[in-house]
Parts: sequence; structure tokens; C-alpha cells
Amino acid sequence: MLKAKEAELRRAAALACAMKDDKGHVPDLIDALTDADDAVVRAAKAGLKRPHRQRPRPRGRRDRRAEGRGRSRVKDWYAKEKK
Repeated sequence: MLKAKEAELRRAAALACAMKDDKGHVPDLIDALTDADDAVVRAAKAGLKRPHRQRPRPRGRRDRRAEGRGRSRVKDWYAKEKK
């Protein structure tokens, strides 16, 4: 559902992933950081900020996030955490 056409469905899916304590959803939430809808991005951030996940903050404003710089930083962090 994170790839659904409707932004509301993508947002709900991101929130559902955020509520689970399964770190398997982290890559999907990282991808959602570049969504065109701000509500989906906020939901993805909420999922990545859960207390049991210690993620770095993506740097930059919305235009930089769209270029993937923030997402790549979080992906790098996640790759290190998986080891």
C-alpha cells in the first residue's frame, strides 16, 4: 500500500508500518521519505523516529529531500545498523 495511487492510502500504510515493532519496514519507510505528499513523508518520519529505532535526521529542506540526499543518508545508516 505504500505504492498506492492515493496519498491517503500511502500515508495510512506508512503509519501502520510505524506502529509495528518490526524493523523490516524500515527500508519501505526510508523510500517513503521522498514521497510527493508531505503527509506521507511526515508519517514515514514518525515511523523512523520510534524510540527503539535510533535514526539520524535527514539533512536539508524538502527540495533536497526530493533529490534523495536525506534518503541516502538514512539508507547508509540503516545498512550499518543491519550488520
